[in-house]
Amino acid sequence: MRALSLAGLLALAAAAPAAAALAQGCEPLALGHSYCPADGGWADATVEAVPDGLRAAEGEVELVFQVLPRDGGIGAEALRSELNGLAEALLGAEPAGFVPLLEDRPAVAGATAVRFAFRTGASGGETVVALTFAAREEATLILQTSAPGTYLDEAHALLHADALAAVQGPR
Repeated sequence: MRALSLAGLLALAAAAPAAAALAQGCEPLALGHSYCPADGGWADATVEAVPDGLRAAEGEVELVFQVLPRDGGIGAEALRSELNGLAEALLGAEPAGFVPLLEDRPAVAGATAVRFAFRTGASGGETVVALTFAAREEATLILQTSAPGTYLDEAHALLHADALAAVQGPR
């Protein structure tokens, strides 16, 4: 029987969290985070990989997750500033079509989080976008849901909350 090298052992140890996540019906995101929608509104959604995350759809609500590395913690005001920048990018050249709907700070274990919802007509029809940034020491999770409409209805808000609750951080 041949002994594994130190590099081989480290490679096996690094692969274990991803294998455990897949065994639980989870999708790996990035930086040791996984998306595990076991019982929520996204449980039957088809998931597609995107750089640093995933995309899914449930009915008319679309979901995009990304996990980006951070060099340290981030405060709520810095998160708000990042959200505003992302919202401006989503609006394109039509800032008059931007209608703020909601800003709050959802509870996310081990993270500072800010959620922001707005309506835009920049894509040819009215769309409601909900964005949550959740900053941890090692990474920032960006969750975006969008759906046709004029306000953040209960179904869209619940799917957004279910998606956020389905994220598991590094162990």
